[in-house]
Amino acid sequence: MSSSTIRMKWTVWRITRGAVGVVRLARRSAMTAENVA
Repeated sequence: MSSSTIRMKWTVWRITRGAVGVVRLARRSAMTAENVA
């Protein structure tokens, strides 16, 4: 496998992980806001 392919997969993986983290953070903050309200 070429290094460019590995780099592309790594970038896609990082973006996916980042998106999942953002969604989790948004859900957690929304739940916290509901509990506080």
